[in-house]
Amino acid sequence: MLAGHIHFRRKEALPIPKPNPVNIIVHYPKTAEGRRILTRRMAGVHADWVCDKLKKMNCPADQKVQLLNAVVDTAKRKTRDQAR
Repeated sequence: MLAGHIHFRRKEALPIPKPNPVNIIVHYPKTAEGRRILTRRMAGVHADWVCDKLKKMNCPADQKVQLLNAVVDTAKRKTRDQAR
């Protein structure tokens, strides 16, 4: 401890401020082909986000593979259920 400085230990966690919301204007495609392309691009962005989160997790690689497989299985099941 430096002379003249007082350190306190906090028992509670400090609140994390919420980020300000971001407004985005999206111009949806007018054609079926355009919607199909947008859907694939959105899926790619989501997949990249999931992979990034998995890489940052502090757990063994085999557990990350299990989590990824669970995400893929859930997505396939939801897609199949929506098609019915």
